[in-house]
Amino acid sequence: MPSTRLLLVSPFPPDQGGIAQSSAAVLDALGKNAHGVGWKRHYPGFLHGGNQPRKRRNGDNVSFSLTWYNPFSWIAAGIQARGFSTVAFAWVTPFDAVPYRLIASISRTETVAFVHNIEPHETAPFSRVLTRLFLNGCDRAVAMTNDVAAAVHKLRPGLRVDVSPHPPNVDIEPASMPPHPPIRILHPGFVRPYKGADIAVRALGELRASGVDAELLVRGEFWGVGPRELKRLAQELGIPGSVTITDEYVSDADMSLMLQECHIVVLPYRSATQSGLVPLATASHRPVVVTPVGGLPEQVQSGISGVIASDTDPASVATALESVVGDLDGFTYATTASWDDIAAKLRNQ
Repeated sequence: MPSTRLLLVSPFPPDQGGIAQSSAAVLDALGKNAHGVGWKRHYPGFLHGGNQPRKRRNGDNVSFSLTWYNPFSWIAAGIQARGFSTVAFAWVTPFDAVPYRLIASISRTETVAFVHNIEPHETAPFSRVLTRLFLNGCDRAVAMTNDVAAAVHKLRPGLRVDVSPHPPNVDIEPASMPPHPPIRILHPGFVRPYKGADIAVRALGELRASGVDAELLVRGEFWGVGPRELKRLAQELGIPGSVTITDEYVSDADMSLMLQECHIVVLPYRSATQSGLVPLATASHRPVVVTPVGGLPEQVQSGISGVIASDTDPASVATALESVVGDLDGFTYATTASWDDIAAKLRNQ
C-alpha cells in the first residue's frame, strides 16, 4: 500500500465557508492517492447559523456519506478508512468529536488532526472534554499557526504538531489599486459576533471624524447577529451613508471582485485562531488590518502585507487603518504559503 494514500474527513464544497474551501484545496494538492469523505448533513438546523446546501453530488475524489444523526454512516467511514495509510480530520468544532473518534478507532490506521480551531469561537458546554476526546485518539496534528499549535498542546501535551502557514483558499490574482478617494474598506466573509463588524463600523466613525474620506462595506452571511444592529449603529454614529451592509453568502468569484474594488481589508476580531481571509487579501495585494488576537499577528507581516492594531478597541483599529491609508502603495505582499506544504505535512513528508 503506498505510504501517501490518505483519507480526509471534512466539510467540502458545496458546503460554505473557509473550512470547506481549504479542504478542497488541500485535497487537490494531495493528488490522486487521496480521497475525501464529506458531510451530507453536518449539523441539526437549529445549530447552523447559515444555510446548509441540501444537494451534494459525489465525485471522483469526494463522497458525501456522513450525517450527524446516523452513527452507521460514521462506522462505514471508519471501515472505508482501513484502505488508507492515514486518515486526517479537519477539526473545527467539538460537535464532531464523537463521530471523528469513532471513525479513527475503527480505521486502525494513523490518525491526523488538521486543526483550524481548537475550540469554537462561541463557548459551548463540554467543548474541552470533547476536544480532548478527539485529540487523545490522534497520532499527530497539523496546524497553520503557532498559536493553534500551542492551544493543541494545552489540551494534549506531547502531541506532535507540525505548522505550515495558511495559503489562500481560492485562486486570486493581484490587482492594482482602484482610484481613490474615497478609501473603500472591506469587512468580508461570515459576519459573526467574534469577528467585530461593529468594531469596524465604530472605527470608520473615528476615521471620518479625523477627516479621512472612507467608506465601509460589510458583506457576508450573518450568523448570530443581524444587519439591523449594524445599520442602527451606523445611524447613531452619523455615518449611515458611508456604511454598506449586505447579508448574503460571498462566492469565490464575488470575493475576488470585492477585493479588486476595495483598498483595505479590515478584520477586527475579538478572538481568533487564524483567518483564511488574510492570505486572500495578501494574494490580491490588499493591505489588511488585524487585531492582536490568536494567530492573526503571525499571518500579517507588519508593513509588508498589512498592519496589526495595538488593541481590539475601535480607536486602535482606526489608528491602524489611518496608517495604512497614508501608505497604500508601500506594501509588498511577500508570501510563500502553499497547499502543497500542507499536503506534505499531512502525509508526514
